Amino acid sequence: MKAARRNSGFTLMELMVVTVIAAIILGMGTAFFAHMERSYRLRAAGERVAAVVRAAGGHASWSGYPTRTDFDAQGGTVRATGGNPVGQWHLEGNSGEGAFGRDAHFRKSARSAPGAIGEGVELGDGDYLDCGEVSKFPLGGGIAIEAWVQPFARADMVAMNVGDGAALGLREDLAAVGLAGSTGLASPPEAVPLDRWTLLALVHDGRFVTLYVDHVAVARAAAKGAFSATPSTRVTIGDPSRSFIGRLDEVRIHSVVGIEEFELGLKYRFETLPAGGSLVFDAHGRLSEFDHAGDETIEIYSETEEETRTVTVERSGRVRTGP
Repeated sequence: MKAARRNSGFTLMELMVVTVIAAIILGMGTAFFAHMERSYRLRAAGERVAAVVRAAGGHASWSGYPTRTDFDAQGGTVRATGGNPVGQWHLEGNSGEGAFGRDAHFRKSARSAPGAIGEGVELGDGDYLDCGEVSKFPLGGGIAIEAWVQPFARADMVAMNVGDGAALGLREDLAAVGLAGSTGLASPPEAVPLDRWTLLALVHDGRFVTLYVDHVAVARAAAKGAFSATPSTRVTIGDPSRSFIGRLDEVRIHSVVGIEEFELGLKYRFETLPAGGSLVFDAHGRLSEFDHAGDETIEIYSETEEETRTVTVERSGRVRTGP
């Protein structure tokens, strides 16, 4: 007698085994893809932070003004600020024609003379150029001013005023001096040589006031509030009461503005930051030697994955990311 033929199909035990195996594979795949998603988000956060830093370095190179990138460790935010030009005078000839429709008017015996670039202006006792009221200039909570100076004498003198809000000049000992609000700064003596062209700049970025001589930071102090100036006061090149004895050229005013900002989110935090919690690029888009001794590293930590993503900023200004 032949044995009964077995019906085709799966037994209950076989189906259970297949179901268990499928569940295990599905669980492993879900965990893997969840991990990949979190890893991607961490990588994306690192790239966004790097993008903000790159934007700050690029803006410094483009504008010729230093930029600052501030990292808020508690809030998990990164914000870059830089300068936006609102006033500029090349001082070619005696016209005083300025950019953005803001001309400078020669007062007393101010006259054209050889400048740092092309022509500039020579000032003596009581001479100055009137650039109009502060209200003509769209200034925000920060300001940056600069001027090429060539002093002929040792004296306390003003190269430029932005109303009663900011000033740039020299002391009798040839120290560069700057004033923003109630914050005054001075370089070491003899920083500005007689009869030679030197670039002076003062930057109030909302957090700090910094004084520069030939693109090098020489003094810094915490800012005492946002920049402000009485709208009816005048912007002048030189000063009628504290005369600049010498020549001036390429005078500029920038309003300090936000460049880019990014928030990490609740699952991430900054693990490692530069000293002081900021990156400063100089006017050439490189890390400022005054603020940074070498390359800087920012680490972003994922609390869920216990992993970090690194953003490295080289002295040259190059930015790269890595695990």
